[in-house]
Amino acid sequence: MSMDNKINIYELAKATGYSVSTVSKTINNTGRISESTRSKILEKASELNYVASYHAKALSLKKSWIIAVIFNDNLWSGFSHPYFSVILENFKRKVEASGYEVTFINRNMGNTKMTYLEYCQHRKVEGVFMVNSYGLSKQLPELIASGIPIISSEVGSLDIPSVTSDDVRGGKLAAEYLIGLGHKKITHIAGPLYTVSGQNRLDGFEEVMKQHNNQEYDVLVADNYGFEDGYNKALEIIQSGTLPTAVFAGGDWLALGAIKAFSNHNIAVPHDVSVVGYDDLDFVKFTNPALTTVSQRKEEIGDKCATFLLDQIAGKDVTSHILDVELIERETCKRLN
Repeated sequence: MSMDNKINIYELAKATGYSVSTVSKTINNTGRISESTRSKILEKASELNYVASYHAKALSLKKSWIIAVIFNDNLWSGFSHPYFSVILENFKRKVEASGYEVTFINRNMGNTKMTYLEYCQHRKVEGVFMVNSYGLSKQLPELIASGIPIISSEVGSLDIPSVTSDDVRGGKLAAEYLIGLGHKKITHIAGPLYTVSGQNRLDGFEEVMKQHNNQEYDVLVADNYGFEDGYNKALEIIQSGTLPTAVFAGGDWLALGAIKAFSNHNIAVPHDVSVVGYDDLDFVKFTNPALTTVSQRKEEIGDKCATFLLDQIAGKDVTSHILDVELIERETCKRLN
């Protein structure tokens, strides 16, 4: 068979009937795969002239001690974003303590445009931390297929182990809290639904509304998680002429934007409308009034992502992990009589 007829991991997975993840673990000899599965896959790989993955080749070279980070800055706030910066800081501290250097994937090396995989090959990267995946390029599947160890701090549809918050439960906690305070006319300003977190928080919220047979709630979907997005959605609420008694925002920036719009229109929080946020960014305990919000364990997400990536580099099997969330009660909600 000529060199041109070599197949990739997706074609091999299809030919064997196993998932890409199982095939990758077999080829790279990581994880627990039964002998019969392993031999079937290896036999088919040899029969179909499978191209050995980049990861297997990289492992035969000596260690580079480099871990690459993919960060998709769709909030245009750079690495200073108060949610992702905490995750990144904790991740970086832990991998550096194990002797690794962290580099951000830059697809322009000199004057050459590179794919994620080409960059990783060029720098002999040993593992990849994908901070957030939404809106990312079509180059991810080839990176995953290469078998390079990879971890994500955002749940996505791709076959990547991740460490994330229980966002469905977070949406439920916010909804239950507001209903417990006597609110029925509740508007949820949801994060964009192309993000799994935005969709999950909405799902949790709606589940509780349906359990309580509440038909008075409303949902507005924001374009993004920024301050302006929250401000604009609150303006829509104000212009509609009927004010809900409470707003649950799918992110703290959304909540702060909404509070600003209400304040500009002489609508007081929590006197006229209660507001719950999501994330528990470090500074929201200092806002006036201090924001009631659903807290995510950002430090632990960064820490566990580092541990799981180092485990994969060491050849261990890793599965996704979901961390619990809690509602932090501060000053932006009031009980209805």
